Amino acid sequence: TSYRISELRALKFSSRNEVDDAIDMICNEHDLRGLPHYPHDDTTLFVPKEGVDILADKGLSFQVSRIYIKVFPLPPDTVYKIFPKP
Repeated sequence: TSYRISELRALKFSSRNEVDDAIDMICNEHDLRGLPHYPHDDTTLFVPKEGVDILADKGLSFQVSRIYIKVFPLPPDTVYKIFPKP
């Protein structure tokens, strides 16, 4: 299953141990098994937005935010290297 960025949420935990606990819960609890998750850094886990309430109801504590991708404009000479002029 693939997700659009707008369908994902970043869960910010206070420690790496809390992220590990969340991953263990996702992998081991029957009703969470199969919930897609991606550790972004030591304290952040990306999950589909429908997983946020489920994890909170399990007693996990985290801050939720949307995920944004920053796009930086490329200089013209770099663009032409990537996409040569016809």
